[in-house]
Formats: sequence, structure tokens, C-alpha cells
Amino acid sequence: VASPASDVVDDTSPQLGGDLDTNGNNIAFDDNYKANFGDDTDLSIFHTSGFNQIQSNNTSPIQIRDASNVMLRADPGGAVDLRHNGSVKLATLSNGVQVTGQVDVNGGGISLEDNRSLLFGAGDDLSIFHNGTNNYLKSNNCDLIIQTTSTGEIGAVFKDNGSVELYHNHVKKFQTVSGGAEVIGTLTSDGL
Repeated sequence: VASPASDVVDDTSPQLGGDLDTNGNNIAFDDNYKANFGDDTDLSIFHTSGFNQIQSNNTSPIQIRDASNVMLRADPGGAVDLRHNGSVKLATLSNGVQVTGQVDVNGGGISLEDNRSLLFGAGDDLSIFHNGTNNYLKSNNCDLIIQTTSTGEIGAVFKDNGSVELYHNHVKKFQTVSGGAEVIGTLTSDGL
């Protein structure tokens, strides 16, 4: 049985017989030297000039977790997701990001460049956008209805490929027709 080296600095392959206790001291690594983990150097933590790195050296994801839940997961060459209580809330995709749940914007807003749209519905049924000159609210292949939230009353209906209807107290009072317009009720003018 070989005797252990008396000088750990000169020993090129020191072996631990148990847990490493630093006795209150730091373990210092120079730039570009790594702390490697796993039988096949599966994970490395190191610093290179200007970058602190956690590196997966295989196809296993990197996870940050507490005792019971994954909080962040990064798949090598692929998706990264952030989780709340173990549930994915923000995930990167090849074409952007996916948010599960509600997005709260505090102290700011959602800013889009010209000709970029906010899209709603499974088939992008409603879009809101600005083309650099004008603002657009566009309904694709369905009616556009403006309704109050407090009473649920309809204020206006823009029919797909058809009429425009205006309402007062949930009763239709005006509509466009193929030959012009129609007033339902009394038309009052201060002077014609």
C-alpha cells in the first residue's frame, strides 16, 4: 500500500477518503480551471475572462431546484424554462417564448414596433397593430363586438363582410345597409 504524499500540492492525483471539509477556507480556482462533476465530467463550473459558466458536457439538462421542485431547467441546445412551484410559466421556443398564465406589467407597458401585432384566438382571430401611420383593430373571419363589462350591453357590432350596428342601452338604433344607412327610432338634428 502506497503511503499518501506528505505534500498535497505535489500530489498530482489526490484521493479523498470521505467528505471534503474546507475548515472555513475557500477553494480558489484560477481562470479557465474547472470544478468538474460526474463520472464523465458531465458538469463543469468555471470562470473564463469575463464570463462565469455552468456547462453541461452531455445531453443532460441543467436544473436549479429546491428540495422538491425544479425552478429553472435548461436543455443543451434547446429550450429553457422558468417554473413556479414546479409548473412551467415561461418557456423558450425556436420561434420565441411561451407564457403559461397571466402576464402582469407593472410600471410600463407592452411595446411593439410598427407592423407587429398582438394576436388573440387560436386562429389569430383578432389583431391589434400600428403600421407607422394608422392604428388597426382587425377581426379575421368573424364579427367584432364592442361591449361594456359592467352591464354586458353591446355598444357596436361590426359584421364580417356586412353591416355596422350602433346600440343605445342595448337596443339597436343605427345600422348600415347595402344601399346606405338606416335609423331605428327618431333622428334628431339641431339644424340641417
